[in-house]
Amino acid sequence: MASNEEYMLRDHLQHSLQDNKSTNSLYGKQNQSYQPLEATSPWKTGFWRRLPWAGILSLLTAFACTGVMVGIIVSSNESPVSNWVVQPSVYLAIASAGANIFLRASLSEGVAVAWWVKASRGAQLTELSNIWAFGTQSRAALLAGPALNIMAIAGIAASLMPINGPLLQRSSTVGTKLVNSTMKMRVPIAQEFAQGLTGIITGRVRIASFPTSNFSTVLTEYNAGTPVNVSNSGCHGTCKANLQGAGYQMLCISTTVPFAVAHLESNGSVTFNYTGFDIFSISFAYDEYSQTAPIKYNSVYKTTDACNGTLEVKNCTLRPATMVYPVLFRNDSAFLDPDFNHEFDRLIRYTTTAPQGATGPTTHGGMFLALTTQWSSSVHMSFGGAVGLEYSSQGSGAFSFIKSTNSSLTQKCPTTWSDPTDKVLDSARELAFRAALHSANLTNSTDIQEIMAQQSEVVTVFRSNYAFMSGAVAVTILAVVCVAPIFAGWWSLGRAVSLSPIEVGRAFGAPILRSQDANSTSQTLLGEIGHRRVQYGAVFSGLDGSETLKIDDPGVVRRPAAGATYGG
Repeated sequence: MASNEEYMLRDHLQHSLQDNKSTNSLYGKQNQSYQPLEATSPWKTGFWRRLPWAGILSLLTAFACTGVMVGIIVSSNESPVSNWVVQPSVYLAIASAGANIFLRASLSEGVAVAWWVKASRGAQLTELSNIWAFGTQSRAALLAGPALNIMAIAGIAASLMPINGPLLQRSSTVGTKLVNSTMKMRVPIAQEFAQGLTGIITGRVRIASFPTSNFSTVLTEYNAGTPVNVSNSGCHGTCKANLQGAGYQMLCISTTVPFAVAHLESNGSVTFNYTGFDIFSISFAYDEYSQTAPIKYNSVYKTTDACNGTLEVKNCTLRPATMVYPVLFRNDSAFLDPDFNHEFDRLIRYTTTAPQGATGPTTHGGMFLALTTQWSSSVHMSFGGAVGLEYSSQGSGAFSFIKSTNSSLTQKCPTTWSDPTDKVLDSARELAFRAALHSANLTNSTDIQEIMAQQSEVVTVFRSNYAFMSGAVAVTILAVVCVAPIFAGWWSLGRAVSLSPIEVGRAFGAPILRSQDANSTSQTLLGEIGHRRVQYGAVFSGLDGSETLKIDDPGVVRRPAAGATYGG
């Protein structure tokens, strides 16, 4: 009599076989609609027929992105930032990302081609697995070791390709450079001083007592060093030009006069100069009725440290005229060019103004008043007997031109002076220039000067670093070169291939797929059976009741039991 264990085993197998028969019956019913299809996909090889267009085009696009990188970096070098709505770094980031994306897409296509080419020529399963792993997993490619092959190299190159991003970021930076160009400017400036522009005469002396309000503004800005604003000049940076406007032609003559602290008489006696003389002076004269030179300038200065000698004398006339000034513009601010003085101004024509009567506005009297107030000064030297030499001074202008002095002033004559003429006349020139700009009539076309200027602008530009660019391009091209060989052999395949689990499973003879056309593509397969439900789990594999794990029809699959083992 059979033991209780044997009885239970037979009972279990009997029930299992019945369940399996019932399940297989169900499987057959469920698959009645899946009749074997007639093979309709012939095996056709060929270079152009099987060319993996998507992979090759992706590879070429990745390569083309290197051209985009080079084009952006080369074209942006020394290019003003203002010319770029979108910065080159953005375009470079897009090109880098595009190259990486398309190379990965090409690698994905190439892995499928290489896998099927290898399988069609015969290979170990390990080799097929490595092709898939090296092409899809960076870690596997980097750790390929003795199994290193062209696929591993392609995978490593694709993994390292994102290095081109940081290199491209360093290949384009921002700097500055000086840009020179010629430009047209429109500047309002009076061509003649307006009647009664600068001062107001009171009393009988016919000399200005006060500046006008307009000229007072000019004086305030001049003393403060405030730039003259020229709105909408169009200058960006520094512009050099010649500007025609109202001013003075300044003509000077030089003479000398003798001086002596003591005179040696013919009888041998010495006569001392107790009255004395000016060893330095700046003075102005004004004539309201003069049509040629209403303002005159005179200066005297001692250039020798001797007590006897000659004094230098300068006499100058300031004649109203239309002059051409060398000027500078810094953005919308106008200046007289500091590289030139009044001697470089060019005369266009003399101008005349009607004289003022007893009282009222004066055209040039305010200029005379301003120059006198700023510069009129003198230093007087005389012999004081037992105390030696005596000095007296008036006005502070003289102290700007003293060259040498020491503690023995009373016993010797060491004091010398520089020529004040250029500085004084240049101040008159600047006041005239400022007044001409300030008094321009914006509605008078003759006051609007159209000039050509040489513009020097400090521009923010992009600077290209070709070393970093070369590194980024080299990394990208190297990756493209490494991926290209994995497509070799595509012409030997008889259909478009992929690594779709459905297509690979069919190639390995999966029972659930065996009824399909053996040479159909994955897309064709999915079109035919994509709606079929499958499940992974435990399935009976024999009459002995053993089970295995696989994907099959849900009707014959049960959930794997915890702790259970399954055979192949």
